[in-house]
Amino acid sequence: MHLDQDAPKILNYDLLFSDSSAIVSKSCTHEKREGNEKPRYYHNKFLSINSMGMPNNGYKFYIDMIDKINNNKTKPYIISVAGLN
Repeated sequence: MHLDQDAPKILNYDLLFSDSSAIVSKSCTHEKREGNEKPRYYHNKFLSINSMGMPNNGYKFYIDMIDKINNNKTKPYIISVAGLN
């Protein structure tokens, strides 16, 4: 299988050859989002609080990633797209 030279930087390409049925991306939005201001994660021995604010590179980044890592259509790649109000 031929992988784009950037594929190892983007995703652990061993997933393409794993027993998983598909690969699902993190949720993305139409436009790139930086997410909430830091600190946005806290934990101690009793709890954790996550307020990341959906940082992501925008949906076009993930579509481009599919082309780079899965050009032989090894398995389905599902993009989780989130809408914001």
